[in-house]
Amino acid sequence: MGAASDLLAQAPQSTAQAVARVLRASKNTAQQALVTRALNAVADALPGMGARAAGDAAGEASSYGVLLRLLEQPEVLAALREQDPLAPALVRGLQGREELLQAEGGTITASEAARLIPNRLDRVVNGRTPQREYRAELRHDRTGLVLE
Repeated sequence: MGAASDLLAQAPQSTAQAVARVLRASKNTAQQALVTRALNAVADALPGMGARAAGDAAGEASSYGVLLRLLEQPEVLAALREQDPLAPALVRGLQGREELLQAEGGTITASEAARLIPNRLDRVVNGRTPQREYRAELRHDRTGLVLE
């Protein structure tokens, strides 16, 4: 444990805070196993990543984008392909979904959707008529609620 403590003491403060946050968030043995495996996967991927690729990944708009960039690395894709030949296609699909969401402004929560969509039923029940007709379609897909 001494070597790990020494490394953590030498790490940038932001890295030490992120490690502490992960350790606090992992409450049960399944989560702890997930954290251990995820950190080992990152450690395996880092040596093959150049400074430019690492900088591009770190500059992603979200933490999930960082993970996607990591998964796109050739060495990572090769290792994934060994385990599952369709894994690179899955990674490309995840990246495409992230790009579409970012281009369209992301997703919204159910409470945000409720505020955006006029409640016509309330107007009818309360005897009020709408000033104008609002038409909105709400659909759910894997990425969340989409207002059209």
